[in-house]
Amino acid sequence: MPYFGGIEGGGSHSKLAIVNEQGKVVAWIDGPDTNAWQIGVEEVCKRINSMVVEGKKLAGMEPEEKLKTLGLCLSGGEQKAQNQKMVDYFAKEFTDMSEKVTIQTDTFGSISTACSNGGVVLIAGTGSNCQLVNPDGTTHRCGGWGHMLGDEASAFWIAKRAVKYVFDEEDNMEKAPFDVTFVKNEMYKYFKINNQYDLLDHLYTNFKKSFFAGFCKVIAVEGGIVHKDKLCLHLFEEAGIALAKHIIAVAPFIHKSLQDGGLQIVCVGSVFKSWSLLKNGFIKTIRASDTHLKSLTLVELKESSAIGSVLIGAKTFQLPIDLTKNYKVLEKIDV
Repeated sequence: MPYFGGIEGGGSHSKLAIVNEQGKVVAWIDGPDTNAWQIGVEEVCKRINSMVVEGKKLAGMEPEEKLKTLGLCLSGGEQKAQNQKMVDYFAKEFTDMSEKVTIQTDTFGSISTACSNGGVVLIAGTGSNCQLVNPDGTTHRCGGWGHMLGDEASAFWIAKRAVKYVFDEEDNMEKAPFDVTFVKNEMYKYFKINNQYDLLDHLYTNFKKSFFAGFCKVIAVEGGIVHKDKLCLHLFEEAGIALAKHIIAVAPFIHKSLQDGGLQIVCVGSVFKSWSLLKNGFIKTIRASDTHLKSLTLVELKESSAIGSVLIGAKTFQLPIDLTKNYKVLEKIDV
């Protein structure tokens, strides 16, 4: 019996799925980060092989038995030359891994987990990104350039923007749109600081992007939901506007066939847990734009995008996987 593998490869963790020809998952394996920009091509390949070896064992496969296909949708997998280096390394060093390896960036896996013929993925986690994949394979991207250049509407962006409002108000440089007292107090508690200067350690000497971005959850839960602080609500409205701008940016490149019945947008990332705080800014911005979009269906994945990676690798085999079971509808919007 042939087996098909797929890996959702992230900058902090990865996940492998192995599926049989009936489309049933026979193995799930959790693994470490697999971003080649962070740890190098050789280390990524070793980590992927280790996950496959463990997965094959769990699936009841023999050690020398190869996967029929292996789809890899990896964070940092945008460069074809680098991806080819990985394929070549697999062929040379890990001959029992898979008959065929296909590599794409992580956004492709998310789309393929919910959409059978292309679509749009909108990511708002620690960072942010938007990727369009048309049925003919043409693509367009907006964002995804990291926290130094953008990451608009990401958790890091929201957290940094909140801090900036406080600093500008304290410096008397620019008045915030709403009172900063709540955000300031929560900022001091979260970062365990006594003054503005103490925060510099978290921004420079001991900067950890994921920890800094974690302040976004405080703004959302304590500020937006529990206390309904006006500045916190404003920050998420701004984030909703920024997310809508990503969709507006890719809209001119979306094929008409993807819009039949409403454009499906796969929403990925922790920021979407606060959709109730984002939606007003998102919807009003979309409706005020001059795109040709008539309606949108925003969906959230219920399953790992490793499933989409499996399908990308096994594209010619038409595995019987019901994509509708992989997602739930977040919002339907008439534009």
